[in-house]
Amino acid sequence: FSLVDPDNRTPVDYAARAVALEAAAEAEAGAIDADAPFSQLCQTWKDGRIKQAILRHLLAMRRKDPALFSRGDYEPVPITGLRAGNVLAFRRVQDNESVLVIVTRCTTEGLQPGALVPEAQWWGETVVEQGGRSTDWTPVIGPSIQPDGRIRMAAIVPHLPFAVWRASAPV
Repeated sequence: FSLVDPDNRTPVDYAARAVALEAAAEAEAGAIDADAPFSQLCQTWKDGRIKQAILRHLLAMRRKDPALFSRGDYEPVPITGLRAGNVLAFRRVQDNESVLVIVTRCTTEGLQPGALVPEAQWWGETVVEQGGRSTDWTPVIGPSIQPDGRIRMAAIVPHLPFAVWRASAPV
């Protein structure tokens, strides 16, 4: 599973990419479910559709609010618990807009065969701490989270090795 180049080390299956792009265009036009659950796409992650869906969602978010990504402040978010070293979290904040990104790292030891992320129990009590900040985060990619200032890793990465949320209020 790779979200970054150099994926280009292997030949591109242009016919498969064309089919996937056509399906994405149909989804955008409302012909099919544009927000097919990422959990479904994860089941067939090797076909590349999950990567296209992720890129589509994230680029649409960036296109909607370019200032947040070009001029927003970067704020690292602390992580506590046994697997704190296996998580990276940060916020981008611009005026009243913010995005929260949580990414897993170095999790191979916790993976089951064929899995993209370790199972919930592997994370134990690993928590992304928001410093007491309570914000209503809207999921972009990932599950809904409780705005209590603490985010349990076991609850947020059931299918993908990262999650992204937006908020339109001061954080």
